[in-house]
Amino acid sequence: MTDSISNMVTQGVITNVFKDDQQHLRIQYKHKGKTKLAYVQMQSGVFSNPVIGNRVLAVSVAGEAENKAAFCSNTRDLKQSTPDKIGETVSGELVLFNPLTGTFSYYDKDGNLILDITADHNITVAKDQNVTIEGDGNATIGGALNITVTGDANITAATATITTTGDTIIDATTTKMTGNLEVDGDITDNFQTNTKTVGNMRDVYNPHTHVETGTVTTIPTPQI
Repeated sequence: MTDSISNMVTQGVITNVFKDDQQHLRIQYKHKGKTKLAYVQMQSGVFSNPVIGNRVLAVSVAGEAENKAAFCSNTRDLKQSTPDKIGETVSGELVLFNPLTGTFSYYDKDGNLILDITADHNITVAKDQNVTIEGDGNATIGGALNITVTGDANITAATATITTTGDTIIDATTTKMTGNLEVDGDITDNFQTNTKTVGNMRDVYNPHTHVETGTVTTIPTPQI
């Protein structure tokens, strides 16, 4: 028995996902208050488990009411479009998106993996990329942050402020500054073996005198 023309192509909301006795993936969906079944159709080489609550387009194969092919979407609302985080794509590009976790992989038209955001929020950028934030940007890291740059790193800013509750360590063979260095606290060189600060040296040098042929010299001029 065949469907009427109006039921040849239907759309609804997925209510269940399961496999039949032959392990074929099927969905149960609601259309106009009625529950229907359909076999899930996927693009060759791609597999995903349809999301309950998302929309589906079902087509009757050969006009048979009980033989429907289901094309499942990423959206729950017909007015929804591609998620904002994916942005615009051009012809030949591919985005694999998981609507439950918000994770996705983006491939360019040549098949190269360009951006991969995984379930544990790891982000991989495979090629050169520029990131532009038109307004202010804020990043909050709940745990530790480790950044590894195999090439050179350059940071340009009008002013830069680094605030830590502990020590700040710069591990480099040489640290160079092109401008002035102002320190609100003390400066200690060779700190692993020396406990004297530059202030300590100044305190010792400024009042010291010399004894020359029985005469005590005045304190040095200029002072440090």
